[in-house]
Amino acid sequence: MPAASFDGTFAEYMIVAARNLNPIPDGVSDEDVVPIMCAEVTAFKALKLITPYVSPGDWVAIIGAGGGVGAMCIQYARSMGYQMIAIDTGKDRGEYCRFLGATFFVDFNSEPDVGNTICEMTGGLKARAVIVAAGSFEAYETGIGALGPFGTLVCVWVPSPGVTARFSPRECIWQGHRIIGSAVGTRNDVREAVDYVLRGLVKPQTRKATLHDLNEIAQNAYSGLGHGK
Repeated sequence: MPAASFDGTFAEYMIVAARNLNPIPDGVSDEDVVPIMCAEVTAFKALKLITPYVSPGDWVAIIGAGGGVGAMCIQYARSMGYQMIAIDTGKDRGEYCRFLGATFFVDFNSEPDVGNTICEMTGGLKARAVIVAAGSFEAYETGIGALGPFGTLVCVWVPSPGVTARFSPRECIWQGHRIIGSAVGTRNDVREAVDYVLRGLVKPQTRKATLHDLNEIAQNAYSGLGHGK
């Protein structure tokens, strides 16, 4: 059984090996640190992987932008100097993504061709990189269509077992596309992600709750899922 499936995540106290601990600097609140250990470091690591191929000012698109990982991608990418295109659905998520710093928002439910829409928004350039933080094959196919020449698609969200996406190898060859995967980051990635928060470049959107509230929070979260989570 994978260790991730063991009980104890929401315990008030737990025992861990010292080598797995990360020191938290003064000046960062507990509330801001919590999301860094999962959603934020996942977003940060995905962005680190595209740095060899993307320069400040380039367009970067995030699919599932209104979810936890996607929202942090917007903030970190903005801090790195990229122009962000948020892809999700719903007026509320559109407003939220723009509040976080996205230049454009594309509602995949109202746009018949997301790739063509992004092409128009960027003056024909499309995205230099696309980060997929939504677990469906449609999201990955949308991502390929949003890539410009020599663009990089980063696979972040894990679809259900057996789910596959379709793309044209011929198009990838002629366009010079790269497809790479990214998982949760290392302890060093966590330290770097925390530093962005410490310097005020990124601000996690959090609210306090008790362990007794978890069932209600989880129910509300899953009932409101869109293209991202």
